[in-house]
Amino acid sequence: AKTKKKPSLKKLVTAAKAALEDGKYKKVVNKLTEGLKDREGAKVDTIYSALVCLGTAALPLGRHAEAQEALREAVSLFPDKLRAWRMTVTLHEQLDPPPALAKRLAALEQYAKLAKKKGGERYATAATSLAGIYLEAKRPADALSALDGIDEKDIE
Repeated sequence: AKTKKKPSLKKLVTAAKAALEDGKYKKVVNKLTEGLKDREGAKVDTIYSALVCLGTAALPLGRHAEAQEALREAVSLFPDKLRAWRMTVTLHEQLDPPPALAKRLAALEQYAKLAKKKGGERYATAATSLAGIYLEAKRPADALSALDGIDEKDIE
């Protein structure tokens, strides 16, 4: 009997991205959870993408612990990549009760810092959210500073 060769993690990530667009979150979580068990030989970039896709798919299913674990690992692999930080901020916004203020602030500060490099509407949105968290933390000067960093061209 022939045994079926398991697809590579890279192929699973490619399929997961398409499935995410189609809203097939459970399928993505199941396939990537299984695929990430055997990472040997996979490139770190591929592992990062798999973890971000896994975290992204787990969110709408309410599987917050899985999302948090996947995103935490993705951020530890590449602390300067934007996607995992963006999804971490999204996760924090969905949790009830939300994580501690310091934890939310740290994630949002990192996301805003990375988004600023890219500029545009993404940064304007991040800076606005960051200003809100600073106000919650009773740091109005930081809130104003975050908003001051938005360029007019970022919100056109």
